[in-house]
Amino acid sequence: MRRDASSWMIPISKYIPAFRDAKVLVKYDRQKGSYETRPAATQPTIRQLLSHATGIPYDHPLDSLLFGGHGLSVFPTGEQMSLESLVNNIARRPLLHDPGTQFTYGFNTDVAGRLVEILSGQTLADFFRQRILLPLGMQDTWFYLPPEKQPRLVELYALPALDSPIRVSSHTTDRHFALSNTSTLYMGGSGLTGPIADYAKICQLILNGGTFNGVRLLSRKTVALMTRNQIGDATVWDRNDKFGLGLQIITADTRYGDPASPGSLTWGGAYCSEYTIDPREELILLVYTNAMPYAYYGEFVRKFRILVYQAMD
Repeated sequence: MRRDASSWMIPISKYIPAFRDAKVLVKYDRQKGSYETRPAATQPTIRQLLSHATGIPYDHPLDSLLFGGHGLSVFPTGEQMSLESLVNNIARRPLLHDPGTQFTYGFNTDVAGRLVEILSGQTLADFFRQRILLPLGMQDTWFYLPPEKQPRLVELYALPALDSPIRVSSHTTDRHFALSNTSTLYMGGSGLTGPIADYAKICQLILNGGTFNGVRLLSRKTVALMTRNQIGDATVWDRNDKFGLGLQIITADTRYGDPASPGSLTWGGAYCSEYTIDPREELILLVYTNAMPYAYYGEFVRKFRILVYQAMD
């Protein structure tokens, strides 16, 4: 039987009603505290969440107006709140563009995490532990570290400017959020803490087409779909690359991937952790530096990648 292609384009609002009347921001006046919206041309879908094409950003021009002088937390803060409440606040903000028309990196993966909670009937932490982390042997990866593992948390460093000496970050929350024993916020797009060896298992799973160490978590056709361009003519910022489902795809005309083979997959974390998965060379590269801001370390990551490829026979 032929499956209806439209079944893949399920609106988020089927499971999260707060997105039912999605609007697009038309204009705003920050000084007057006013703004105009229009109905979105189409409802944002689950597929667009996974490709960051919904129009949901991290920083929003209306955050100070809608949330009393502060934006929504990009990282866990140790607060007693839930992913459900965070996602309902995300849904209060108008989209920045019609769904499916642009690439806008933002809270999309957090909304996808809430969908996992709804469909599984579990917290995201429990789902990850039972369905991903334990099957792959990722024993040291947690949203919030248990007491016996907390002494192993590495320090977070900061580089205020390119010509400044590196120093310990002064941002207490960024440094210590993983030590919280009471937080109930499990974010789909940030917050997991673990060693580079654990994350290498996720990369190897993708490189292997969905299996690792005899455990299959994804079908090979699912991985093929994840690694296919899902954003059409749009590109990832100025990198001239594409985006699949959760993965940046390095193109032949990339301005970011340097010598990585076209079709290689990459993404990075805010603390300057980054991976590259090169199926053509059967190669995985990982960089973990634990420093902020990321912008000052991107060049280091690219130089590392260049050196690795230059060393290949």
